[in-house]
Amino acid sequence: MCWDDVLFEAEYHLNNSFNRSIDNSPAVLLFGVKQRLHPKSDIERFLEGINTNVDRNLEKIRNEAEEKIKQLQKYNKLKYDEKCKRNTVYQEGDLVVIRAVKVPGENSKLKAKYRGPYQIRGVLDNNRYIVSDLDGYQMTSTHFDGTFGPLNLRLYRQAVNREEPVSFASSCSSDESDFCGFP
Repeated sequence: MCWDDVLFEAEYHLNNSFNRSIDNSPAVLLFGVKQRLHPKSDIERFLEGINTNVDRNLEKIRNEAEEKIKQLQKYNKLKYDEKCKRNTVYQEGDLVVIRAVKVPGENSKLKAKYRGPYQIRGVLDNNRYIVSDLDGYQMTSTHFDGTFGPLNLRLYRQAVNREEPVSFASSCSSDESDFCGFP
């Protein structure tokens, strides 16, 4: 079977399938009636003869479809906004880390995902921030200044300092073997 042989039928089915967003089929919106694929039978011709004064109020059909589309857009926006993650807003002086850049061909499995800490030095329009090295804690030989969006930044969380360091060896009793903690 060749595509040309079924093109008319495929077009018919696309134009007459029910569309949820307009609550109707595209053919009804365009022509005001549902199209027919096959030639009319005698019964169809007779019924059309009875209903000659059928009012195809295209304006009404299209206005209803427009309202349905607007309702669906509001619903979709509401659902999107429920799941959408809001950008974090940073202030000048906040400590942040920057997402590490992936280098093609380089294995980054064991590398840190973020580098830093850095400090927010300025807040720009359109959710952008000027980030630079901390005073006295320069990471490279040159001073770093860059502009970043909130997707590439995270708040810096300092490690919790414990008064007494806990090590694996100190948690074992002296009479256990060197492989303490293992069965």
